[in-house]
Amino acid sequence: MECPNDIISLKGIGEKTAKLFYRMGIHTTEELLFHYPKDYQVFEMPIKASQAQDGALVTIELFLPAAFSWKRCGAFPSAQEQAVTDRTGFPLRILTLLT
Repeated sequence: MECPNDIISLKGIGEKTAKLFYRMGIHTTEELLFHYPKDYQVFEMPIKASQAQDGALVTIELFLPAAFSWKRCGAFPSAQEQAVTDRTGFPLRILTLLT
């Protein structure tokens, strides 16, 4: 695949925006296509929650109940929890810490 065009040739990118990309080291459309942010993470296809290993970063497709609402955890006012299931019906509890 060859994309030798300067990014300024793209619709919506003028001189001001092009300068921002140039400072990031992006000069061509090809460089823009293959640019990934510094903290880019690849998320794999979803797996069953029961297959997840402790400490592993995995993708799980969750199904939220129709009447979804967060419930505050009493001892932790900045924490919220919710019961959900994966596609197989495996029950999970999500605990979110608010900062």
